[in-house]
This record gives sequence, structure tokens and C-alpha cells, in this order.
Amino acid sequence: MQKISLLLLLLISIATGCSESQQAVSMDHEPYILGHRGSGNTGYNSLGLTENTLPSILKAMELLDGVEIDIEMSRDSVVYVFHDSKIPACGNIHLSCIPTSVSSQINAHNQCLPEDERIPTLREVFQALKENNYQKFVSLDVKGWFEEECIPGHNVNKVYQEVIAAEIAQLIEEFQLAGKVFVETNYTVVLDEMKRIQPETPTYLLGYGKLPHNIEYALKQGYDGISFSSFDSTLTQENVETLHQSGLKLQLWTPNESQHLLKAKEYHPHFIQTDNVLEAKAILNN
Repeated sequence: MQKISLLLLLLISIATGCSESQQAVSMDHEPYILGHRGSGNTGYNSLGLTENTLPSILKAMELLDGVEIDIEMSRDSVVYVFHDSKIPACGNIHLSCIPTSVSSQINAHNQCLPEDERIPTLREVFQALKENNYQKFVSLDVKGWFEEECIPGHNVNKVYQEVIAAEIAQLIEEFQLAGKVFVETNYTVVLDEMKRIQPETPTYLLGYGKLPHNIEYALKQGYDGISFSSFDSTLTQENVETLHQSGLKLQLWTPNESQHLLKAKEYHPHFIQTDNVLEAKAILNN
């Protein structure tokens, strides 16, 4: 039934679609390589750089086609580049998480850290890209799941999602990064709001399993693509061909070993996110 439903949706989009986003996507291209969390997950990358920090982001920008970074928003609506649901204590500074902290508290926490390990704001990242004249890709992974002590029920609410979307859109406009920055998340209010207020910014549904279902939902909502695990069992050539024919683009994460990177390339994604920056550059982007 799901396959029939997806096929019907595809036929309708082909018959009626006139917009560029609804046209079949060519599979005749080389994937862009993005450094995952900058130059890679702290626990994996060989560069010795802390994930989602300015040095990590700038190094990946130097070596690859761009970066994927994670973002969260403070209680006073400042967007920070950070992945985890909790902030590790530093000295006598104990913060729960980004969403329950205000920027002055996070700044104080940063002063406790070595300069190359500090949590940057998204504004600081965009400013650094401008100063270094990097016109490369940035995928913003909007996080929304936190520990119960931070967010009751674990997931951020609708207002949080609407506000962070507005903050992202404002920064993209301010730094003139249209076409270079895109948003990926499984928090669909963020994606819907981005489509409403800044439709030129590409949106990617972050899918966990059941690729056909994610294709169907992304088409229904008018998103531009899907961000998906390169190791998921539903990532098949048949499903990927359906995705491309529907006009959606594909990001794959996070193949790190050489054989996994080459396998991911076989699916003709537009973007591959990896922690293994040097290996990816050597075999995919040399």
C-alpha cells in the first residue's frame, strides 16, 4: 500500500509539476563532501579538533566542499553550534543545556574552556566564513531532543521551532548566504516555517528508517530533499531512484571507512557527510 501511495504521488507530481523543485534530479554528478560536525565527530576524527568548534569548521571548509554543523537555541534566542543534549560542567560552572541557558551563562562557560573548544554562535561561524571568503556549503542540523531535566517530554515545542527558524533565516539573509546554507532536521515545524518565511533556503527532512515513507512526506510538504543514514536497510537503489525521479535531493551520513564512502557514492547523493575528512578528500574529492 505504501509503495502504491508513493507511486501515485510521484505520478501526480510529474503530471502537474511545473516548479524546478518538482523536476527529476539528475544522477549524473559527483557528490559534494561535507565534514560532519565540522572536521568530524570528536571521538572519531583524526585531526584532533573538537567537533562543532570554529577551528574544526574552518579546517573542513579548507579541505572539503563544506560542513554539516548542529545547532541549538538558548533561552534568549541566540543560536549556538552544539550537538549534545547536555553541556558538560566546566570548573564550577554547571549548565543544564543550551535551551535553558541564556547567552551570558554560555559565554561564562566558554571563558572556562580553552579557546579552541568554545561553543560558537551561528553568527560567529557565519562571520568567520565571511572573513575567510568561504563560499561553500553549510548544512544546519537543528537539534530538538534534550534530557528530561532540560525539556519536559524531551522534545522542543512549536514556539521554539518557529523562533529558531526565524533566527536562521535572519542570519542567512544578513550574511548573504542564500543557496549555500540549507536546513536539515526531523523537527518538521522548523522546515515548514523555513519554507514559509525563506523558501529559497533548501530544506531536508532528516529521516530515520523507512525511506519510502520519508520520500512521500517530503513530497507532500514541499521539502527539497532528505538527509538519511548511509547504513539504513531501506536505502536501496530502487528507493533512491524513486527519490531522484521525484525531484528530491539526497544527503547521506556518515560513512567513514573507504569502502563505506565508495558505497555511499554509488547512490549518487548530492552530499555525503563524513567524520573522516582526510580519507574522504583522498578518495572522493581529490
